[in-house]
Amino acid sequence: MARIEQVLARVYVVDLDAALPLYSRLAEGAPVRRFAFGGVELAWVGPFLLLAGTPEELAPFRDRAATVLVDDLDAVAEEIAAAGGEVLEDPAPGPNGRG
Repeated sequence: MARIEQVLARVYVVDLDAALPLYSRLAEGAPVRRFAFGGVELAWVGPFLLLAGTPEELAPFRDRAATVLVDDLDAVAEEIAAAGGEVLEDPAPGPNGRG
């Protein structure tokens, strides 16, 4: 059985630098991992994934509420299908995943 390792709540912000101190405190000093993807700036801080960009840059991401980190992506996709679910978007290369 595939295992969910972590769920990151997505938080959309205007200014990543301004938002980081608050989310760092909320995550009790968890490491901050900054990176860019799909035209937006991101920061992974404990249970939060902050996304910053213009409204146009953020638009393709706003229909997602969370990022789910799993130990075996193929196994999770198989379990979803076996339960009658559907993967709406195929996995794509990303900074924290398949590359």
